[in-house]
Amino acid sequence: CWIWQGEQIGAGERGYYRWLNTGQKLPIVGGTDKMSNGRILGGSRTYACQQEGEEFTFEGWCRAVKRGTTFASTGAMIDLHADGARMGEELHLSGNGGTVEVTATAESVWPLTAVELVVNGARTARQDADGACQVTLKHNLKADQPCWVAARCWGEHWTDAGPVMAHSSPVYIDVGGRSTFESGEGEYLLTHMEGGISWAERIGVFRDEHVRNRLIGLFREA
Repeated sequence: CWIWQGEQIGAGERGYYRWLNTGQKLPIVGGTDKMSNGRILGGSRTYACQQEGEEFTFEGWCRAVKRGTTFASTGAMIDLHADGARMGEELHLSGNGGTVEVTATAESVWPLTAVELVVNGARTARQDADGACQVTLKHNLKADQPCWVAARCWGEHWTDAGPVMAHSSPVYIDVGGRSTFESGEGEYLLTHMEGGISWAERIGVFRDEHVRNRLIGLFREA
């Protein structure tokens, strides 16, 4: 489930950024659980771009999700390119890196507020839409360190899933053979997983001990 916050970056996004900051190449997906009748099923969803000529099937969609050519949306559409690389793809820069031309385009049937780029979890560039239904952002990104770049957009129109919004999967930029890794984020995630093990061992109630052991094993493997 993705909880949309509009212009504000929410906890769901920050959690996603943590994994990306440890070098995990994870496609973004959006979906809807049913906590109450205040949220409509399908209000948050995943779009995946298939390859040219690929048959439009559920299996093809799954392959596109695995490739990472995805964006999550409550109604808006978004696309991202960085020196020709698309969402989910990698750019490899040699030596000390260089400048990457990034283009993000957002569209919606409802007016948009802005589109912006997020680099390693930090807002880096923004283009206001001024109420238009389509907006394009072009930015020359200085990539002298490994990073990832994603695009997000939002508007003030409120849907049954929250503010209209979309968020792309990243383009991953490796520099000198190195990918993104921020040790502080890794330590946070390790602590989080250790807490999961402690909960499963001491507090969690399981009708089948095999389930408890499987959960603990998954945490330890991670």
